[in-house]
Amino acid sequence: MAIAPLFVDNRTTLETRLRVQKAKQPGAEGQIDNAIKKVWTNFYSALGPTRVTEILAFSTTDSPATANEIIRARAEAVEVDWVRKELLVTMPVLFADGAGGEDQSYNEDGLTRDANLKDLEKICERLEKEIQAGLEEIAGATGLTLPVGVQASSIGPDCPPPVPFSSLKPPLINVGTI
Repeated sequence: MAIAPLFVDNRTTLETRLRVQKAKQPGAEGQIDNAIKKVWTNFYSALGPTRVTEILAFSTTDSPATANEIIRARAEAVEVDWVRKELLVTMPVLFADGAGGEDQSYNEDGLTRDANLKDLEKICERLEKEIQAGLEEIAGATGLTLPVGVQASSIGPDCPPPVPFSSLKPPLINVGTI
């Protein structure tokens, strides 16, 4: 049985937004199910059950106007991006052997068409940034801290800057003995 998305209305709408229409083999369906399930758990981990329930209670509309409708629409967009990112990582493995004509589906599907490794990495990095920004936006004033990767920054240089002319050494003068 196909797993339904969390915020998007239904599986068909999600697949349309993802542009995965051709890859309908059982392996592809399993990959999509796995990605949806992973995104479900990620949402609950990032936002907490209370916030997810609040967002699910907001009405969904094609033209959001209220703050709650905008949050729901943003949650749907984040879900689509997150599932897309997961599929961009896992779907190429499914199509690698070319069995059953899946390589043709891979090349015809909008999600993976003309994709090479460098492009996929860039897309995944961009999606990760968009997902994090979306999570921050929909987290609201819950005071939750969102899971992020290791980040480090430096305020200044590791060592003090050199003093002007410090590299010049005074010449050694032989004073002699008195």
